[in-house]
Amino acid sequence: MTGNHATDAGSSLRAMLVTGGGFYETSLHSMLDSFAGVALDISPRDSAAFAGPQVGRYDVLILVNRSPSLGVDGRRHLQEFAEAGGGSVVLNQATANYPDWPWYRGLVGGRYLDSPTDGLPSSGFRLQEQIIASPPGSHPITARLGGRPFHMLDETYCRMDIAADNAVLLRTRNSSADGPLVWTSAYAPARVVVILPGFGHGAHMNLAYRYLVEDAIRWAARREDRP
Repeated sequence: MTGNHATDAGSSLRAMLVTGGGFYETSLHSMLDSFAGVALDISPRDSAAFAGPQVGRYDVLILVNRSPSLGVDGRRHLQEFAEAGGGSVVLNQATANYPDWPWYRGLVGGRYLDSPTDGLPSSGFRLQEQIIASPPGSHPITARLGGRPFHMLDETYCRMDIAADNAVLLRTRNSSADGPLVWTSAYAPARVVVILPGFGHGAHMNLAYRYLVEDAIRWAARREDRP
């Protein structure tokens, strides 16, 4: 596990980025590293990230891994973290994690399907799509957007299995997407935010997207105050 920031145990929000098993542009790391007051560790594998308990070690998990399964101990430690109130920000391809684990689908409030499942067709994606993203209402995560739509170039997903009880914070009318781009899951007691865009630098270098991810991390960690 590597750290991008020196940890300030007194005030820093403690976050762990879980990677491995998929592809994304590493401009994501530079974006996360720019967030003031966030002490970020990076785990290259979920098996290492959840080899032991994380309750009390981190305020929020940032998942961008792409993993077909997680061992019994890893499942237990991830579920314990969520049930203790730990926050999670699920980015992009991490919605496809653990298709054999129904609990994870409930945590996320949806799933990307690699193959037809439970009578549903497989999901699809398209790279380098022009996305106009609009907040349908107000929420602390989207407050800095000021209610205005913004444009970015990134990946879109379609035909996802998305729960009806999510609170959708950002939508698009792009024809290659389902519509919801960002939502908070109904899973309790944790705070869980799902952000579908985030594959490449077209998102990572977009100021509105950076605001969105930073404020999602702080909201999930119950640390809405910014330095």
